[in-house]
Amino acid sequence: MIIRSIKLADFLSHRNTEVELCDGINALVGPNGAGKSSIIEALYITLFPSTHTGIRGGRKELLLHRGSRRSQVSVVFEVGGRMFRAVRYVNVGLSDEVRLYELINGEGRLRATGFESVRSEVAELMGVRSSETVGDLVKNTIISLQDELTRILELNPSDRREEILKLFGLDYLVNSLEVVKSVCSKKQAVLASERMDREQRLQRLRDEEEGLRAEVLKLQRDYDVKQRELSELKKAIGELELKRTRLSEALKLIDLIEQALAYRRLKELENELNYLSQLNEWDPLKLKDLVVKVRDLGEEIDGCRRRVENYLSNASTNLGISITNLMELNDVANSIALRLEGIARNIARVESLIELYEVYLNKVGEAKACPICGSSINDPMAIRDKLAIEIAALSSELRELRAEEKELLSKRSYLVNALNELRALINYEEAASRILSKYVEELRKEEEEALSLCRRLNLDSSDLSKCCGMLEELKNKLVRVKAEYDSLKTEFELREPLHTSLDELVAKLASYVKDLGVSLDHSLASINKQWVLETRSKLMNALRAIEEELRNSNVKLSDLSTRLGEVKGMLERVRLRISELSNELAELRRELDELRVKEKAVSILLSFSNKYLGKNGELAKALTTEARRVLEELTNDVLRHFRLGVNSIKIGGDFNLSYVINGEELPIRNASGGEKVSIAIALRLALAEMLMERAPTTIILDEPTTYLDEENKEKLFKVLKNVANNLRQVIVVTHDEKIMEIADKVFLVENEGGVSYVRSI
Repeated sequence: MIIRSIKLADFLSHRNTEVELCDGINALVGPNGAGKSSIIEALYITLFPSTHTGIRGGRKELLLHRGSRRSQVSVVFEVGGRMFRAVRYVNVGLSDEVRLYELINGEGRLRATGFESVRSEVAELMGVRSSETVGDLVKNTIISLQDELTRILELNPSDRREEILKLFGLDYLVNSLEVVKSVCSKKQAVLASERMDREQRLQRLRDEEEGLRAEVLKLQRDYDVKQRELSELKKAIGELELKRTRLSEALKLIDLIEQALAYRRLKELENELNYLSQLNEWDPLKLKDLVVKVRDLGEEIDGCRRRVENYLSNASTNLGISITNLMELNDVANSIALRLEGIARNIARVESLIELYEVYLNKVGEAKACPICGSSINDPMAIRDKLAIEIAALSSELRELRAEEKELLSKRSYLVNALNELRALINYEEAASRILSKYVEELRKEEEEALSLCRRLNLDSSDLSKCCGMLEELKNKLVRVKAEYDSLKTEFELREPLHTSLDELVAKLASYVKDLGVSLDHSLASINKQWVLETRSKLMNALRAIEEELRNSNVKLSDLSTRLGEVKGMLERVRLRISELSNELAELRRELDELRVKEKAVSILLSFSNKYLGKNGELAKALTTEARRVLEELTNDVLRHFRLGVNSIKIGGDFNLSYVINGEELPIRNASGGEKVSIAIALRLALAEMLMERAPTTIILDEPTTYLDEENKEKLFKVLKNVANNLRQVIVVTHDEKIMEIADKVFLVENEGGVSYVRSI
């Protein structure tokens, strides 16, 4: 992973900071408290987000710039030639957000969002199997916080062993042993309880079998009785369904009789429509609407004229002159506009003179020469006094001009509004007058049409109002007749045409209802719409009575069938249960055998776990030996390739550290500050390569020179130069400016007024 850029907005002391990093050594230099470590903090919480907000924990409010409620960190990094950007938002009062994008041709494609998802993606890119431990792994390898670079060297051997093996998963072995012990203990208790339960169930099953055989005989007798009742009820239902069919056919005949009556009514309606069809084109509402429109529009025009007169009267009062029409008001507005232009020119002139005199006044002092042209000045104070008098006079004139301008602006604003209103009213009055003339002409034509129509229909046409009333009544009648006619006609078009006469239909109906107990008047003279309604009602009542009886019988049938089915089901279940009992007894014996096998297996598993799992088990011992061997080998490879000044190190079986220099093996406590830094860097890089399954490309060191004397600082800088020759990128945070001698790129971090600033030098 190569860090390409870090951008901070409202993060800790950084208001708006952006750092573009390069390959090689990048140095962040500045005094303590300038905000250098904040950049590393922002990098960590963005790439490895967790519920612990900061790199050392703490409340998220402490990560925000003073007075801010939201901060943003953006980190661009490279892995295997692919570019990515991670963005972290810290919000007060809301959940934090984090997103990961892959940059393809400059465009960001979203790959993950949320703490767990982003952490998993970054862990996978780094080659770390567990996303949960990636943060701790990074802090112990490629990112060194303040005062923590050589911490692992200063631990006692047992603590060092615990911390290193924890990174390799020793906790899983310890937790696994505890889990196995707990599970085995519970499993043994469960198996003993299950054995006792199986033995008790054996006796219960034998008792149940004896009771079930007696119940089978009783259920069989009940089933035979209900079977006979069911056959008799089905026969009665068949007779009711036959009667229902005959009544349904009779109701269909009633519909046909009604259709024949409707056809007769249709012919009557045709005659009425022939008489009333002259009213088709006449609309009584149009005449009424025109009367209302003429009246209302006349009133609006009168009101509009009164408003114009009021506006002109008010304008005369406000302007103090007599104004009788729109043209005079427009002339006043033009006059005021011209005066305002003149005042604006005078104001500009006076302001320019005041500004010029003030410049002269400021430059004229005790000197004997003019500061502008260089000519001799005999009395500078007299010139200053004269300039002051001129400025005062001009200022007075400026105030008068502005007062007049303000008054004229007010009048112009009033005039603009008045002109707009008057033009709108006059335009509306002219348009309304044209429309009114049109309405009056249309009203005259409608009145003549109404009188003419009355004469054609042989109605009284001497009075217009009376004539219109009679026409309106006939128009309403036309609507009703036409609606009834259209309805009947549509109905006939949808139906099949009748091929049977009315008397034949009535005779056929009488034969259908003869044996159903329904009395009907079959004389043709009595056949009308009312007869149809009454007859249909009688038939419907008879049909409802039969359907009610049929529903009750079907309910009884359903209930009896249900009870019969229940008895049959109970018989089948009892017989099935008796069959199942023998199978359950055999299954219980098999389960008891399996329980004994499981108890033996649990015992074996417990013995195995005590031997191989746990902190001191065989797997832990093997892990310790292999991890110590590989770590020592990789650390020495780093020391050899990076030429860090120490020949090699040795890691004892108890993780006691020693180092070899000039052919002599010495305990780690004898190492100088610079030697410890070299060994710590090599150990971190080796751990990173083991746990990430690849050689690291970047290392980040925060204040690595702390507690080092000048000699060891010089050695450290040589070490860093060697590291940079073997890694693609080294990022160093330090207050020691000597780093600038070896750095490929230097960033100066300063704090002014509580805000950090970063600039490349």
